[in-house]
Amino acid sequence: MNDATPIIVTPPAMKSQDFSFLREEGMQFLRSVAAESWTDHNLHDPGITLLEAFCYAITEMGLRSGMDMRDLIASDISGHQQELYTAAEILPVSPIALRDFRKVLIDHPLVQNAWLFPLSTEPRGRLSILLEFAENDLNSNTFSIIVHPLPLGQDYNIDLAFPYWDDADAGPFAEDVTFTGVTFDMSSGNEWNQIEGSDAYFARINVSYQPAVGPPGVRLLWVVAQVTTPMDNPLTDLPFILPELSARVTSIIDNSPTDLALVHRFNNRVRDANNAMRVVRRYLKDYRNLCEDFFDYKAVRLQEVAVSAIIDVNPGVLLEDLLADIFFAIDRFIAPVNHLSSLSDLLSTHAPDAIFEGPSMDTGFLQDGALSTTTLPDVLYTSDILRLILQQRDQRGTDIVQREDVSARNITAVRNLSLANYLDNRPITSNARDCLHLVESQRHIPRLSLTKSRITFFRSGAEATYDLQRVIELVQGRKAAELLEETTMFEDIPLPAGEQFATADYYPIQNDLPLVYGVGEAGLPETATAERKALALQLKGYLFFFEQLTAGLAGQLSNINAFFSADPDLEQTLFPQPLYHLPEIQKLIRHFNLQSGNWENFQQDADNGYVTALAQSAESREQFLARRNRLLNHLLAVFGEDMYDTAALAYHKASIVPDSMGMPLDVLLARQAEQRNAASRQMIRRKSAFLHDLPALNRDRAQAYGNLLWRTDRLLQIQATPAGFTWAITDAGGTALLRGVTPEVSVMACRRLAAEVSSLATIAGNYDTIPAGPDLRLIIKRTPADTQAIAESIATFASPALAATRRDNTILVITGLWVSFALTPLEERLYHMLGIAIKERRTVVHATADYFEVFDQPPNPPIRKRFRMWERPLFTGAELLTGQVDYTAATDPLAIAAAQAGMQTVISRGTDISNYEITNPAANIFRVLLLASDGTVLARAPLDYATQELAKEALQRILQHIFRLFSMQGFYLIEHLLLFPVTTGGTALNMTETPDAYSFQISFVFPSGYGRDFSVPASPRVPVQPEGWRDPEFRKLAEQQVRKACPAHIMPRILWVDSALPGTPVAAADASFTNFEIQYRAWLSAYLADEPQEPVIAPLRDQLAQVLVNIYTALES
Repeated sequence: MNDATPIIVTPPAMKSQDFSFLREEGMQFLRSVAAESWTDHNLHDPGITLLEAFCYAITEMGLRSGMDMRDLIASDISGHQQELYTAAEILPVSPIALRDFRKVLIDHPLVQNAWLFPLSTEPRGRLSILLEFAENDLNSNTFSIIVHPLPLGQDYNIDLAFPYWDDADAGPFAEDVTFTGVTFDMSSGNEWNQIEGSDAYFARINVSYQPAVGPPGVRLLWVVAQVTTPMDNPLTDLPFILPELSARVTSIIDNSPTDLALVHRFNNRVRDANNAMRVVRRYLKDYRNLCEDFFDYKAVRLQEVAVSAIIDVNPGVLLEDLLADIFFAIDRFIAPVNHLSSLSDLLSTHAPDAIFEGPSMDTGFLQDGALSTTTLPDVLYTSDILRLILQQRDQRGTDIVQREDVSARNITAVRNLSLANYLDNRPITSNARDCLHLVESQRHIPRLSLTKSRITFFRSGAEATYDLQRVIELVQGRKAAELLEETTMFEDIPLPAGEQFATADYYPIQNDLPLVYGVGEAGLPETATAERKALALQLKGYLFFFEQLTAGLAGQLSNINAFFSADPDLEQTLFPQPLYHLPEIQKLIRHFNLQSGNWENFQQDADNGYVTALAQSAESREQFLARRNRLLNHLLAVFGEDMYDTAALAYHKASIVPDSMGMPLDVLLARQAEQRNAASRQMIRRKSAFLHDLPALNRDRAQAYGNLLWRTDRLLQIQATPAGFTWAITDAGGTALLRGVTPEVSVMACRRLAAEVSSLATIAGNYDTIPAGPDLRLIIKRTPADTQAIAESIATFASPALAATRRDNTILVITGLWVSFALTPLEERLYHMLGIAIKERRTVVHATADYFEVFDQPPNPPIRKRFRMWERPLFTGAELLTGQVDYTAATDPLAIAAAQAGMQTVISRGTDISNYEITNPAANIFRVLLLASDGTVLARAPLDYATQELAKEALQRILQHIFRLFSMQGFYLIEHLLLFPVTTGGTALNMTETPDAYSFQISFVFPSGYGRDFSVPASPRVPVQPEGWRDPEFRKLAEQQVRKACPAHIMPRILWVDSALPGTPVAAADASFTNFEIQYRAWLSAYLADEPQEPVIAPLRDQLAQVLVNIYTALES
């Protein structure tokens, strides 16, 4: 076979790679500009030779430009990583549709299946959850026991039904109790009463118990018994069976953890089911969407389906194996399972966007088509069951489509097939021959009962016996094997790997010219005259321009990752590269002194004159800012996003120069250009930050608060160790608060457990202590009764009192983290769009008097005041700023008032980094100054710094401090659904324009930039921070962005609310932003806590609702 690569005779698709095309274009240009003076266009002409060399250089760059993008990315030399996302990072989304929530629930190890049903009553947006636990026993209320009446001489299997774990009767047993007695409610001999029309028996028992906390109690429970072993004669057998059953029911044995008494097993099941439901509720609440709520959680209840039939089999058939296959097939037909797939299986039939559609799952991929039906069946047909039985006639497992030799099959015939169903051990329908109508209930799902089924085998005309317990074990084994086969994990499609090439390398054009030119590496001979050397050097200078242009393209291609990076600190978009390797280049560089300079040192200097000139000639500062912003616009457009409106407002503000009246035109234009450049730089940082957060913001677009560790990655530290993965939850400063007790198998397992712990850690009842040497260590448990800790404190404590103090402090810190960092993606998106620098739900209103200290400036008199700004309240911590202006007045109060006005100027100027200046008055002395609009120094950092880097750090600290505490730039959103009164008597949201004030509505509460004294009716409005938010242009932008960012089915209501003036009283009913903030944060702290109790959260919810109603009323008036 001939594998030779043919020569392609057609021209290259890229013109830059087509030498003939380039040469002809050059020739046409020469003819057009020098038709009369340049007539020799033959190959020997030096000009033509240069043209061809240039064309070859262009084709080299064209070849590099046409490289596969993966190769260009791999060949980058800038050090920037490729900012591309894998399929698993960019394609999945948080759950939106009901099927998405089903997948999220099925992904949890405690859940086997789940269904969600929207409530039809108002307010809309509430969902009812129906769970099937992964542990089968928790779905059932029946317990199987074996009794052995001595007179009958054999074992009898009995199923006993107790109340379900979530029935009111089972309430006291949600926690471990100690049983003190069990008695029947009826007299001896009359304990059991046959249920009419069935073979089931009913009884009531009084269960006496002692809870861990509180007085002893007695609970009346119902019990239904069903003897599942066939009896020869019920009339004679039951009098011996029922007394044995009564003894088993009333036995409490020893109350130990291994106690197998029925009441103890009942207590364990009720406790485990409650704990499992509590874990699932805690897990699912983090996936809640805006204006939706998981209102009701229920677990499935079983209606048992029994199959009765006579099956004729051939000799040699293993009856237990055959019956196990039949039961397994019927069980999977009645209760289909969700089949998880691996990535490799799906890639052969599905596109990546279809595979990764919906939420990501730790356990693999669950396609919509594989998700078991949402609508539960209401009829079972015996014909379907017959077909399943006959499929087990041989190894093929197929339907019968033609006549077969029955002697070669396992099953020869099926007779007397019928179906029955049971609720709470009570028969509902028996002996259904054609079809079985199931109980029409969303909650009761059908499940095959092996013990209630009656399968009789006949072999060669005689009845053949089998071991039912062995059959049950085989069916369970088949289910476990199926589960093991489907066990998979979430996988990703790796980014394509490229081949690395030396794209930055540049081979000079002059090295390709004939030797006679004297410009290549060989140069000229020593015998060449000075004139000849000068001519050669002149040609090199001519070629240098073209060399630099061509090398610039190589530099651009070799920095492609940097060019497309979202790095906010990037300072160039063009990447020219110096050509130090050109022959005799040092003679052509004006910035190098041939007589006194050291060539090696010059090349090592990254800021030498040659490099600086290259950078400045490539792009000016204005060109860089414009080009960089356009590039970031392109990257945003990839996500379907833009920040044009935000940029337009920023440039509008930049065009306004304070105190510009009377300013010379050239000074005004220069100041506007400076402010525009500062706005461009600010927009680069905003766009870069937005790009960094966009994948998560788009993925979680519709989500509500989520989990604090999902929203802020830095609060969770995960490390790989030889034993597994360890994790720790930290505070905002990086100090570890809690850590895992044992290593986990994966990063995802760490994230899931840490997310659960972050919720548990908000309630004191979830903490306990254990010995740690001579000291105590705090631990966290899922329930107080648990013996196993899932997290522990880092520190140990010498006494219970110290441990309790640390517990309370930890609760305060973690609750504060929830309030600050559990942002809705909608909030975070608006923070980006509105230019709110600190992406936290921080307290907006602070008293300046707590941080600004006014002091006397000697000599006195005259009265002169200055001020200091401190890091912490009550003038503690570090001193950050000292005022540099003297505020004088005739009286002390007037001077203090003047100083306070100066504080407001400092706050107004201090939130903009362009108003700061770092000066260098002497060697190794750097100062941070805050300037007024006219250049006057308003304040300065009290310390001098040895380096510019230290001064920049101090500047950022001051800027962040002023913005965080005094800018008042922030807002709150409240979902009306969360204010719906759970019980009668709660405060209602009364909206005049709509009868339903709760469904899919959000109020956004912004500070208006005005303040007033709410204790005085009709008090005047005074301008306060945030001063920029009084601008109608800003308000227009804010309202536009809110409506643009809100999901389409949600109606936003935007409120601009006045703040209470500093020093004025704030009443609980005030319609002020200050009061709303107080009530909102108090409510949110309770709402985000683990399992908030209604008596705790109800008054906070009512108070918040009342304040919101008052705000609406005030704004309407």
